[in-house]
Amino acid sequence: MYPKYDRLKIQAQPYAVADDVDAQMKIGFSDAFLESKHEKNPTLTISECEYLWLGFDYYRKLPAFDGIMLHSSCIAVDGYAYLFSAACGTGKSTHTSLWKKRFGDRAVYVNDDKPALRIIDGNVFACGTPFSGKTDLNTNICVPLKGICLLSRGAENRIQITDTRCAIPQLLNQMCRPEDPEMMAATMDILSKILSKVPVFSLFCNISDEAVDVSYNAMCKNLL
Repeated sequence: MYPKYDRLKIQAQPYAVADDVDAQMKIGFSDAFLESKHEKNPTLTISECEYLWLGFDYYRKLPAFDGIMLHSSCIAVDGYAYLFSAACGTGKSTHTSLWKKRFGDRAVYVNDDKPALRIIDGNVFACGTPFSGKTDLNTNICVPLKGICLLSRGAENRIQITDTRCAIPQLLNQMCRPEDPEMMAATMDILSKILSKVPVFSLFCNISDEAVDVSYNAMCKNLL
């Protein structure tokens, strides 16, 4: 399905492929479905509705391709991805904006809100998608994921490795969880595989350059 409205048309352009390329995944819905969502959500434009529900459809189908969505801000530095997840309003986008300022051209946003995490040839990659929440901060790249960080506000900056069993409930709260039992089982299996390969950190931080140094220095030591 090609996007019909401006919001997704613009953001999807960098991801476009030739017309004769067969898509591995097909997402979409009828005009009637989109109109019904618009009627039920009058505060949204129809362009915003298309953007949101095509995103939902994409992330629901992602487990069939060894992938999941994790609500987070993901930035890459020197070709490796670092992912920061937290509840809305905690400051994950603020933190990655500090990384972008600190590292300049060495840093690129993978996706500021909903990166796709995929297992490809046994390794975990963070991938850009056109669906990046309220911003257009996303890039059509797929880079190795070096660390997942659960971010919390703190007066002082400190970071530590987190037991993956303790991290799972927090991560599930920030994921798209399919209603279909089989797809949910596949989602949990993919998450388990990701956590067996990528360390999870807990970061307590303020808004400062020191927060960037503390988080980067700890996470970049994870040798792939």
